[in-house]
Amino acid sequence: MTLYLASKEKEILSKLKSNSELNTCLKYLYKEYFGFLEGMILNNSGSKEDAEDVIQETFVALIQIIQNNKFKGESSLKSFLYAVAKNIWLGKLKKHKAEYMRANIWVESNPKFEADIQEQLSKNEALSLISNVLSTLGSVCKVILQKFYYEELSLKEILAFTDFENEQVLRNKKAKCMKSLTEKLNQQPHLKESLYKALRIF
Repeated sequence: MTLYLASKEKEILSKLKSNSELNTCLKYLYKEYFGFLEGMILNNSGSKEDAEDVIQETFVALIQIIQNNKFKGESSLKSFLYAVAKNIWLGKLKKHKAEYMRANIWVESNPKFEADIQEQLSKNEALSLISNVLSTLGSVCKVILQKFYYEELSLKEILAFTDFENEQVLRNKKAKCMKSLTEKLNQQPHLKESLYKALRIF
């Protein structure tokens, strides 16, 4: 370590201990050690987001250690920061591994959970298909049919979502929408079969 760095470290440690010019000290720490500490975390299964979190925690820990007179100066600041960051990151890795293992054990002991997930995924795919088909009829028809058949709203309730004058006009429009849908499905047998399969899921 050069005399300049040694002198600078001593100055930074002194300011941190007296709780003065913290912003200046933190800027120095980030400038001098962020890349070094980030590399350690990236090379040990971490992401850039992980590195940012760990390094921030490391600098906070450093300030607390110094202000509690627990920093003995037996190693360089760089080595000390490395040790603190490494301990913090190892702790997070162990925690993540434990959580992952607990989650796996829970899923394996609850087979219904996985079945429910698969069912919900199938429903999501079906809803997407139905929504796409209705969209081809235009936004007005999509709103009417979706709210009538899937949200099970009455024509009177649906009227509030449209610009139609009354229920009779809305009823006539709904009939036209259904006619358009039927014609479209008759022209595309494959789409018709897929839509019927989707409808049977609900």
